Amino acid sequence: MNLKFAWINVQRNAKGNAIIIAVMSIGMIALMFAYGFIQMSFEGLRESSIRRGIGHIQIMHPKEKLGDSEYALEYGITPKRQQQMRTILEQYDDDIEAIMPRVNFGGIAAMDEKSTVFLAKGIDVKNENAFASVFIEIKEGKNLGEDFENPEKDEAIIGIGLAKILRVKVGDEITLMVSTVDGAINAIDVPVSGFFSTGVPEVDQRMILTPLKLAQTALKTDKISKLVVGFYETDKAEGLHNKIKAKMQADNFPEQNYFWLSLAPFYEGVVNLYNIFLYFLGGLIALVSISSVAGSVYNSVMERTHEIGMLKGNGFSNKSILQLIITETTIVALAGFILAFVLGHLAMFIVNSFGLTMPPPPGNTQGYPLQFFHEFVD
Repeated sequence: MNLKFAWINVQRNAKGNAIIIAVMSIGMIALMFAYGFIQMSFEGLRESSIRRGIGHIQIMHPKEKLGDSEYALEYGITPKRQQQMRTILEQYDDDIEAIMPRVNFGGIAAMDEKSTVFLAKGIDVKNENAFASVFIEIKEGKNLGEDFENPEKDEAIIGIGLAKILRVKVGDEITLMVSTVDGAINAIDVPVSGFFSTGVPEVDQRMILTPLKLAQTALKTDKISKLVVGFYETDKAEGLHNKIKAKMQADNFPEQNYFWLSLAPFYEGVVNLYNIFLYFLGGLIALVSISSVAGSVYNSVMERTHEIGMLKGNGFSNKSILQLIITETTIVALAGFILAFVLGHLAMFIVNSFGLTMPPPPGNTQGYPLQFFHEFVD
């Protein structure tokens, strides 16, 4: 009976209830957009961090990670140790997308009379290109490995900022001077096949990428700095990391297994900042919505004193009248929730379909797609 009377009263006060529903819906839709934007930002930042070089796990010696060595690759991973690691990783072959050995090195890059300090990575070209789909953006020339007849040919791609400093053109040769593992100075001439951009100007002014064999030849070693592992699914990465770490510890490996979160402090800082903002915004929107609804309900009750008096005259108790008002409010709130849920998801779906792009964030030169996370998005 309460539900029947409540439904009748909701229809009778359609105009006032429509205002309440509109206020609730607008507040909820705003919160849904904020939540959807932040969650999609988290996912995009997570995947870009992983596929821009971190990978899901990195295996290296702790002192190699800290750079606490007297000469290049003092704590590098030997071929024998690499094979032992791969034997462990083969147990999870169905989950592993790529195993990427890397060599980190640096020195001085020179072109004619121009020279500057550089930082470089020697990479497994095939696996890096397969896994790191958003690792770099080639601005001019071609990427490593695009010569299908000889994908591991001796060549380099350099940051577009470094190219400007050295005044290099695609096809020119630059001289890389490095300190070998024996402490000697070695210089090699390397043709430049292309220029890339990471979106961070400071990195683009120093970074060079070469095939792994070229880096090892320059350093006169067969060691690597680290072994980077990428999985097909990020959601499974932590569980696989724990299993591989436990196996390596059981076999007394001197190298440590580092999960990507421990290598991406920037990501954790952004997540914490955005979550605080989301909680504050959600609380503010909830406070405004509840205040608006409470005020509207109070005004509605005050305007219905005659009706309430008639109900009491017909045998309704104070408790029954209170239950009736609560039922009416619940119906209105439920209608507002459903309307906001449907309109919010529809609006986010439409915005996502437009493929809009946000301007570059501070310190970057590349924008990123404007997308909102919602339940109908994989």
